[in-house]
Amino acid sequence: MGIRSSKPRYDFFLLEHLAELEELNLEEETEEERVQIEAGAYSTFNLILKKLHPLFPAETGKVVVDTETKRDEAEDEEVLERFCNFMKAGACKEPVKHLEDCMEKVDSVTTHRITRCKEHLPILKKCMDAHIDYYEPILAIFKAAEDYIINEISAKLAKDREEEFASRPKDILTVWKYKLLRKLGKHSE
Repeated sequence: MGIRSSKPRYDFFLLEHLAELEELNLEEETEEERVQIEAGAYSTFNLILKKLHPLFPAETGKVVVDTETKRDEAEDEEVLERFCNFMKAGACKEPVKHLEDCMEKVDSVTTHRITRCKEHLPILKKCMDAHIDYYEPILAIFKAAEDYIINEISAKLAKDREEEFASRPKDILTVWKYKLLRKLGKHSE
């Protein structure tokens, strides 16, 4: 699958697989699901942005703190600009430019612009894999974000399963436990 490298590969990179997903339509989700999806997207973006700061530090003295959000918005903008310049300076300038152009064409009010331009993402990912020596730090950041998302979803699913089992009658749980122990050979009939 793709280009082989002696360095770690990021085969399950979310951007590569986003193009395989159907359009995300949050209006069809329940209010709780929509809030969870938006919170997950926001926290993932913030994680990525936090990890980009050391790679592309903003110039000192230009920081403006938004007292409501306690975020350095001017610094974030500068970090994102430096990130974009880094991406364009490498061998993948064409795929980056196509993605950038697509996102500029999409209505800026739309919160899910990246899903509207998802067909560009696998091309960009393959190019980054082909030039892993240059893009390794970025691939590592996105892989960390992917791991974070997977862990968050797994924890949420585990919690939901616990709540589901806790709400069932105890006799069903006893039967399941008995069947499991029997299957494992730890319970005699």
